[in-house]
Amino acid sequence: MIIPDPNLRAALASLVGGPSEVSVDTIRSGLYTEVIFAELDPTSIAEVHPPGPRILFNERYRFENFSLLGVTMAHETLHQDPAISGMEEYIAYALHSGYYGQVLLEQPKLTTSGTELTRRANTALLALVNTRDAKGRQSLTANRGNVLPGAAVPLANFRSLFPADLSPATPGNPDLNAFLSAMTKTRQRNADFDQATADLLDVRLLWAPPEGRLRVAKLLQLKLPKGCPPWPQPTVPTQIPAGDQPAEATAATPVERPVESGAASPLAATAAVLSLLTLVRLRRRHRAVPGEPPRLP
Repeated sequence: MIIPDPNLRAALASLVGGPSEVSVDTIRSGLYTEVIFAELDPTSIAEVHPPGPRILFNERYRFENFSLLGVTMAHETLHQDPAISGMEEYIAYALHSGYYGQVLLEQPKLTTSGTELTRRANTALLALVNTRDAKGRQSLTANRGNVLPGAAVPLANFRSLFPADLSPATPGNPDLNAFLSAMTKTRQRNADFDQATADLLDVRLLWAPPEGRLRVAKLLQLKLPKGCPPWPQPTVPTQIPAGDQPAEATAATPVERPVESGAASPLAATAAVLSLLTLVRLRRRHRAVPGEPPRLP
């Protein structure tokens, strides 16, 4: 059995119907020899390790809500070869942070569950939500001030969570194509973890409509001005990776004032309810894949 733990099986099942549903087939194919909990560095949530390769989740998160673990599962299945660069992590985090926002729209109580994994996911999502351009559109690189109010070290934007040098680019895979297509509403066939993909996400990360992003901002307990307008959808980028065409064009909305967000207030702790109603039984299929070194936390 590839995934012996029932909570991790539920995590994989939670991806069905979402932007990373392809991860289910990837795991079932035997690309990873096992997906288990293991003792890892406290700063790491999960890692891909040789031999196998294997996906290892930090033992400290064994009893986290399976939907949160599913978001991490979607991230880890993007890592399918030994070369994992800063660029690959940057793109994977942008995709999974947007996906976490979608999960909160369906399960808003997760926001205030108070667990360590929830707090870490909330922080990355807060940086994403607060990274907006002058017109209030979602961005990864726009510098509108500190995106983590109250933090010890100011952060200019979501991109600043990662090292200045993200090189080198690394090869993409079917999981990246599917996840990227769903989150940008484009048709990706040959995307790589490179600057072209990062640029596409910078202008077209459509993880939620404007009203959805406002709802997430409120779930994160940001201070929003009265009567603030909804954030507009990003316009279609002028250039996208060669060979890929937008699935649909999204017209720009009129110029609107960006929302001024204040510091997030303390999140009240509630009990996380772990439901294991839907389990996926996975049988091991052997497939020779080069080992992968531990990735950056």
